[in-house]
Amino acid sequence: MLPRILGWAIALGTTALAAALLWPQAFGLQNQWIAAHVVALRGVAAAGAGLLAA
Repeated sequence: MLPRILGWAIALGTTALAAALLWPQAFGLQNQWIAAHVVALRGVAAAGAGLLAA
């Protein structure tokens, strides 16, 4: 169960990171590298919360 959840989390996180690099305005930011870091930090926080909840 956990490997499946982690697989989905990695896939969704990678997709969000690619979206931030390609279209940072969707995240309300102008700089693509700042957007990528914001998305990465949000992903780490969400993954941590998900692991704590599980």
